[in-house]
Amino acid sequence: MLLRLCSYGKTTTDKHMVVALLPYGELEYSFKAVADSVVTLDLKRHPLKSIYQLFRLLKEHKHDVIQTWMYHADFLGGVIGRMAGAKKIFWGVRNTHAPDGSKVTRLLISILAKLSGYIPSRIISVAESAVESHIKYGYKGHKFNVIPNGYPFEQLARSIESRNKIRSGLGVDRSTILIGCVGRFHKDKGQDLFVQIAKQVNSKNVKYLMLGKNCTNLNSQLVRDIDASGLNDKFMLLGQSDDVPSYLNAMDLFCMPSRTEGFPNALAEALGSGLFSIAFDVGDSSKLSCPSLVLVPPMDVRQFAQEINSFLDKDKGEINCKVSASKSKLQEKFGIKTSYALYKEVYESV
Repeated sequence: MLLRLCSYGKTTTDKHMVVALLPYGELEYSFKAVADSVVTLDLKRHPLKSIYQLFRLLKEHKHDVIQTWMYHADFLGGVIGRMAGAKKIFWGVRNTHAPDGSKVTRLLISILAKLSGYIPSRIISVAESAVESHIKYGYKGHKFNVIPNGYPFEQLARSIESRNKIRSGLGVDRSTILIGCVGRFHKDKGQDLFVQIAKQVNSKNVKYLMLGKNCTNLNSQLVRDIDASGLNDKFMLLGQSDDVPSYLNAMDLFCMPSRTEGFPNALAEALGSGLFSIAFDVGDSSKLSCPSLVLVPPMDVRQFAQEINSFLDKDKGEINCKVSASKSKLQEKFGIKTSYALYKEVYESV
């Protein structure tokens, strides 16, 4: 999302400096292509030097706005920014819940909660559900603004050429209905529920695609779930991809079987690409409500499968009408232009 904001910023008169607390590989080149300047620190290997460099950087440049991104940056950017004399500091809450098993991050969150009334001018959250959970952690509720992620929907447009190329490479013929989900392998993302749902879908002319980190045939847990379902020949596990839009093009239906979400990025991108979608009603999924989205009560596997069966019975014309009706609504509410303007509005309100 930060990359998308910087990219859109190139169309404005605003200037952006991106400071990375750690080296970040290929993504660094992407930021260098869109930001006015990129500075990379190495907090892990050289903590004291990095902190001093950050202080000097913020002191010398006297930025109009400091926007931090995630917990460690909120702490360091916030505290050091105030020490350097920054007037406008905005924290960024991107997670709904504290990461499982991370004691250091949980401790940091408890410290940030105590500082939340003093350090940030405002706290910008990606989702209402994230605000609710962080208030429970102790964050000051009056400091929050919610700005959903924004998307360059024009880059997600359906392409017949891309669709045919991907499907041909996967060995999926034109008559087969390809149902997909996107997300890293994790209990919260519900890949196990997706397998259970598939078992209750009636049609034989269907295949399922999973895209995301560790969604591969080397994942013994996922493979066991699929083996137990008896649908080995129906599932394709493709792992992580740098070209998700092309795979969305290849799908006929997108599913989000997540147990929990903040703001559901994959679902937003699927809808924006013109895919009819079915999702569990978790996190801020309902904020994406539109004619081409069907929401199912959380964890109701049977109802989810029934909605897929209902989709398979729909006329293509009916599906296309619902998708077309959704596009303008999604563009207006969740386009990157709208998101950028909302950030500017919060910055200028302080």
